Amino acid sequence: MTPATASRRVIGTRNTHTQAQAPHPQALPIELIFAILEEAQYDDLVPKYKWIKNYALVCSAWSSYAQQLLYTSVAIHKGADQCKAFINALAAARNRDVEHAMALGASVRMLSMSLDHQDIYADVLDLCPNLRELHLVLYHACFRPEVLKRFAHAPPVRAMRVRTYHYMPLFQLLRAFVHLQFLEVDCSSVRDVTMELPPSPPPAWGLIELRYHSLRRATHIFVNWALSGTARSTIEVLRVTCPSFTVTELTNLGIAANLKSIVLHHLWETDDLSTFKSLRELALLYPCVPTAPLPTFRTLPVGVRHLSIHALGGRDAAQGMMAALSGYQERSGGSLRVLTYHRRSESTADLLFDAEALYTFCLQRGIEFRLMDPPFGYYAGERIPLELFSSYPQDVPLSSRRKKLTEEALPWRVRREASLARRFVNAAGRALSGSTVPAVALARP
Repeated sequence: MTPATASRRVIGTRNTHTQAQAPHPQALPIELIFAILEEAQYDDLVPKYKWIKNYALVCSAWSSYAQQLLYTSVAIHKGADQCKAFINALAAARNRDVEHAMALGASVRMLSMSLDHQDIYADVLDLCPNLRELHLVLYHACFRPEVLKRFAHAPPVRAMRVRTYHYMPLFQLLRAFVHLQFLEVDCSSVRDVTMELPPSPPPAWGLIELRYHSLRRATHIFVNWALSGTARSTIEVLRVTCPSFTVTELTNLGIAANLKSIVLHHLWETDDLSTFKSLRELALLYPCVPTAPLPTFRTLPVGVRHLSIHALGGRDAAQGMMAALSGYQERSGGSLRVLTYHRRSESTADLLFDAEALYTFCLQRGIEFRLMDPPFGYYAGERIPLELFSSYPQDVPLSSRRKKLTEEALPWRVRREASLARRFVNAAGRALSGSTVPAVALARP
């Protein structure tokens, strides 16, 4: 045996001994695995329940927690039969394991339902003691008194979104939930001509945020009612999409002291926001209207950090907006940090001169420029949640499909191609240009 061979044998023996003595890598703590599963359920900000079902089949250690993830968000939109299916599922789980069934019910954080007059919906609420957010659609004309009593004893929900087709069930429902802090109400589908406020005392809730949507004038009195009680001293965020809601109405509410974020249709030259000293965020849905000049922001209080505006309509309007913003930045000491511009562009011939001008303006002054270009401004999962924000501008999770504004990928410098649906609509428009059917009727709203 040569010395080299002996040396190799000794080294090999030592390596074998070292491998035998090496400790096995320890498994991840189960709490860390659960945290990973909770994040891994999302695909581009949207939860994929099929993935969670697969997680539940991996092993017994994962099964219980994955099932709790499945119950985090529950949607019931097919009437009483689907309510019974949910109740029966928890009953079957209770027959197998009472503790696990209670954990499933306690896991429900967000519940979405389409309601009618039946009391089985109250049965569903009773099974969800830790419910945080409630999304409701009200199709019927009114609630039965016994159902309202059941709702009044439901778990204290802090956040609620309601879309209604009649005013009466809306007011009946809201009177039963006195612990609300975040409320969004959509009355755009109501066909009733007038809104009649209930003769009841002011609501006792302490709202922090109120969102109200209605296309009918004079329906902003709902905002007056919702903020007529304790909420006047607690409201911080007010997003009202109603053509009759003005700064004058806002000032008359007496909520200027604590208001930090507001959404307005338009800011007129005579509007005075100087008393809103805590304001940090302002959104204008129609900053440019034919019958009025652009807003000058001369009464906008110092300290606004985020301004959100919708389409201006051209380069001249953008120039006027930039002049107003420049004056505000000089007066406020550069308090504005973010400018969000909502701009739809459906034609490849649209050169986006206004967006480019605003982008250059922000780049020169160190202001972050956000361009919200898809329909309605956001992709799925990018909606602002109903929760308390500690800083402004509010952080919104961004979809991976959203293109970042880099020098190489600015939309006004990159040749854009129309989608297949847009090309079809354009071709139909040209073909029907001489007919009485408008081309827009062929496109989805």
